[in-house]
Amino acid sequence: MKPALIAAALAASLIVTPVQAQTPAPSNPYLVNVPGISLPNVPAYLGLIGSIATFKPSVAAKPYSMAPSLPREQKVALMQAMMGMMPSMGIRDAMSFMSTKYKAKDGLTFDDVVQSMELRANTLNFKKVGHSPMWKDIQAVLGDKEAPRMEVFHYCDIAAGREVLKAATVSTPDAVITGRGEVVIQPDGQGDVELIYDLGAQNIGYWQLEVNAGAGTIIDIAGIEYINPQGKVQHTDRYRNDMRYICGEGDNQFTSLMRRSGRYLFLTFRNLERPAALRAVRLVESTYPVAPVGSFACSDERLNKIWEISARTLKLCMEDTFTDCPLYEQTHWVGDARNEALIGFSAFGAPDLARRCAKLTAYSLDHKPYVLGEDAGVPMEYLHALRNPLTISQTPSTWDIVIPVWSFLWTISTWDYYYYSGDVEFLTWVYPYVIRNLKSARAMTDERGLFSAPYWNMALL
Repeated sequence: MKPALIAAALAASLIVTPVQAQTPAPSNPYLVNVPGISLPNVPAYLGLIGSIATFKPSVAAKPYSMAPSLPREQKVALMQAMMGMMPSMGIRDAMSFMSTKYKAKDGLTFDDVVQSMELRANTLNFKKVGHSPMWKDIQAVLGDKEAPRMEVFHYCDIAAGREVLKAATVSTPDAVITGRGEVVIQPDGQGDVELIYDLGAQNIGYWQLEVNAGAGTIIDIAGIEYINPQGKVQHTDRYRNDMRYICGEGDNQFTSLMRRSGRYLFLTFRNLERPAALRAVRLVESTYPVAPVGSFACSDERLNKIWEISARTLKLCMEDTFTDCPLYEQTHWVGDARNEALIGFSAFGAPDLARRCAKLTAYSLDHKPYVLGEDAGVPMEYLHALRNPLTISQTPSTWDIVIPVWSFLWTISTWDYYYYSGDVEFLTWVYPYVIRNLKSARAMTDERGLFSAPYWNMALL
C-alpha cells in the first residue's frame, strides 16, 4: 500500500504529516551565500555553565541594554527541559533563547542598519510583510520617554513560501465544519490523503457527503469513538463502522443507508487524478424522538457533568428499542434495557419505548423451539422438563442465548413500567408471560432449591 498523507482537521485545525519518514528538503538556493553564525561563549552570569537543570535567572541589567546571544546547543537543551524551568525564567531570558543577534559595526547609524537589512532582504528575495516602530508606542502609550529606538521588521522568504503553498495537499480543512467554503484536496504523489474530523462528542446517524471529484475517486469513511492523548486510535475491529463511496465525474451527493456512530470521522481519498472539492460532510442525527423532561443540578460540577453525559449517552442508545451502545452491537439486550428504561423515565419519559422492549421480550416465550433446543446446547432432560422456556437475552434475535439474570430483570422491568405509567391494560396482558417465565425458572432448581441451568450465567452485585 502506498504511504498516505494524513491531513487531520481536529477541532478545526490541520495536521499534514507523511506516514513514513521523508528525505530532507533541498536547501534553499537563495540562502547559500548567507554567512554562518559565530556566537560568543555563554556568559557565566546567565547561570547556564554546567547542567541546564541548574538554570538561574539573569542578574539585573541596565534598562534597555541587550542581553547576550546564546549558542544553539544551549537553546536545544533548554527547549528539552523548558516545561520544568519556565516557572523560574523571565521574559528577558526567554527572548534570548528564541533570537539570534548580530552586532552592528561601529559608526553605523540605526537607519544605516535598516537600509542594509532591507537591501540584503531584497537580494535574498525576502519580502517585507510587517514593520512595527515599537519604541514610538512605548513612549506615546506608556509615557516612557527613555525607551531607545526599537523597531520590528517581518520578512517572508518568497521561495520558501512558494514551497509551503505547493506542499499544501489540503486547503482550508475546517471549511466544511465552519461553513466558510469547501475543502480542496490535491492529488499527492506519495499516496492517499486522509482527513480526520472531530465532531466534538459521540454522535449517531446517517453520514452525508457533497463532493466534486473525478470519476473513480474513492472516499472511505470510518467512525471511531476515541483517540487517546498519545494519538492511538481505538479502531472498531470487526464491527463494520465504515463505508466506501466511489465518485462519479463532477458533483456527488450521498447519504448513507446505515446508521453509524462515532466522535471522529476519518475520510480517506484514494485514486485522486485531479483535485477534489469537499463541500459538505455531515452527520444527520437519528435517535428516538424524545425531549428532556428531567434535569439535575447541584453545587458539584462533576456530578452535573456526569448527568449531562449520562443523558446524552442514553439518547444515543434509543432507537425502536433501547440498545446496549450506539456503535458496536446496537442490540436490545434485555438486561441493559431494564436499567436504561429506569433512567429514561427520569430523563426523557419515553414509557412507550420501555413498553415495546418488554413486549418484544415476552414474545420470545411464544417460540420455544426457536429459543431452546439441542442445537443450542441444552440437554434433553431440561427440554423434557420444561413446558415454557425463559425469555432470551436479546430480542428480536436469531442468537439462541439465554442469560437467566436478564430474564429475571425482564420480570422486574414489567413492574417498573407499570409503576411508572399505571398502564393496567399492559399489566393484564404481560402477567401470563411473567408467570410462565417464573415457572420455567422454578423447574430449573436443584435438590437444594437453587437455580441451576446450563445457560450464560452471570451474577450482578
